[in-house]
Amino acid sequence: MSKMERGVTVLHGHGGYTKKEQNILYCVIPFQDLPRFKELVRKVDSNAFVVITETMDVMGHGVGNQPHW
Repeated sequence: MSKMERGVTVLHGHGGYTKKEQNILYCVIPFQDLPRFKELVRKVDSNAFVVITETMDVMGHGVGNQPHW
């Protein structure tokens, strides 16, 4: 969070197969920060499972291209 200067939402979950308890981290970052983000993840946990998806818009305090909504 401090290195990327971004917030994160922590979701609690468990593996459907393993039933192992897991924390799921959800973060929205700009596309241009993606290479830096991936490198930081590799340094912290080289076995991390990461899903990257494209987002059309983000609404909320301190995020997105505001004010447009």
